[in-house]
Amino acid sequence: AAMRADVSVCAIGGYGRRMLAPFSDVDILFLYAGNDLESVRSLIDFMLYPLWDGGLKVGHVVHAPDTAAEFAKEDIIARTACLDARFLCGAKSVFAEFQKRYDALRKRSAGEFVEAKLKEQEERQIKAGETRYLVEPDVKDGKGALRDLQTLRWLYKYVFGGEIGVSAAIEKVMDASERRALIKAERFFWSVRVQLHDLRGRADEKLTFDAQPKIAERLGYADRSDMTAAERLMKHYFLNTVEVGRLTRVLCARLEEARTKRRPKLPALLP
Repeated sequence: AAMRADVSVCAIGGYGRRMLAPFSDVDILFLYAGNDLESVRSLIDFMLYPLWDGGLKVGHVVHAPDTAAEFAKEDIIARTACLDARFLCGAKSVFAEFQKRYDALRKRSAGEFVEAKLKEQEERQIKAGETRYLVEPDVKDGKGALRDLQTLRWLYKYVFGGEIGVSAAIEKVMDASERRALIKAERFFWSVRVQLHDLRGRADEKLTFDAQPKIAERLGYADRSDMTAAERLMKHYFLNTVEVGRLTRVLCARLEEARTKRRPKLPALLP
């Protein structure tokens, strides 16, 4: 079927930023022009049913550009997912209209977003187990793991309007060595997560005792005289969570410093 000229299909969330594990959800935003939602239902069904039949876990939302931006304003989860929105096919003009409205929201609510995401991070860590040294850690939501790494990227992108390493503001916020540390930690955690999904055959994020030796073997760890392969894997795991905590503190401190500098300077009161 030909793609309609008034409908835009967009990837959001992990699909939008091209970062999916083998059994991750695929999230899609359908945008349409005009007020007639029912007229685009058949097209949406046409696209979704083959994906579901193929075994993909697909989540989707349908909006006009203005209602999508309004929904993002009211819901921090939707606002975060739409931060990673990526055009796939259809009407580029409809997607551009959404981007324009979302960017206006982003520019006037940076402080609110940073505060909300840090609060969400704290609540998630408490739920997952507040210490980063759990013997069976959660690779996705545990303290210092993948979600914390992604929060770093969300905060930067929301404040500066671009990805880390792309926006010119990066030099003021995160130096080259810190960016290398960020990329190194991401590669480590994503390697563990992808192998864990493949090993389990499902979206399992818990690095349990029984999985640790198998993941270590898959990632090329070998036993040493003083440490098994699984112990070496977990040592590197915890070292990376510490590094993620350090990078989070660095970024938050510099974002606050930049925000303070942007405040208007009032003249000192006369004695």
